[in-house]
Amino acid sequence: MKLSYVTCLLAFGITGATQAYSGNVTDSHTNLITTQNSITYDNYLDGFEAVRFRKRGENDVPVSLWEFDVSNPSDFCYNSIKEVILWRPDAGKNGEELQIVKIDSDKEYSVTWPTKRHTMAWPSSVSLIDGPYLLGIGNATNKISLHKIPSDEADVQKWMEERGCNQQVEILKEMRKNSQPTGI
Repeated sequence: MKLSYVTCLLAFGITGATQAYSGNVTDSHTNLITTQNSITYDNYLDGFEAVRFRKRGENDVPVSLWEFDVSNPSDFCYNSIKEVILWRPDAGKNGEELQIVKIDSDKEYSVTWPTKRHTMAWPSSVSLIDGPYLLGIGNATNKISLHKIPSDEADVQKWMEERGCNQQVEILKEMRKNSQPTGI
């Protein structure tokens, strides 16, 4: 069978040399082209997991001691409401709503996440009380447990570790290692 190079390009979506090919295309050539350009997912049925690629500029984790990740379930320790910063790895889209529910209460709050921002302050309209909250944005809802640090606590780092505020403990250790003020 005689095919031109252009026909092969259109049929198989291959780019390559710019010279025209007018030789015979055999079944072995067709199989070679097909196998080189097909994608196989060996694990497609065995727990294939979709991956969301990070956009340029996204961070993996919050960078401040007082930022907590609303996209993952976690425990978060805080001193005062003015220090609590909500954080997410991907910037907010226009009009995206954050739902906040105090689990042991029937109150639900809806707040618009600032467009193109990774952080926002804890909404002043929502009282900040120790205990579990559900935070939902988009199709994801996560349980966040908040813990107020006692003002008379001597070993804040140990207290935070006992409550499961592990991400904050790691940031605190790094700050102390670099002799940065912690504000605690």
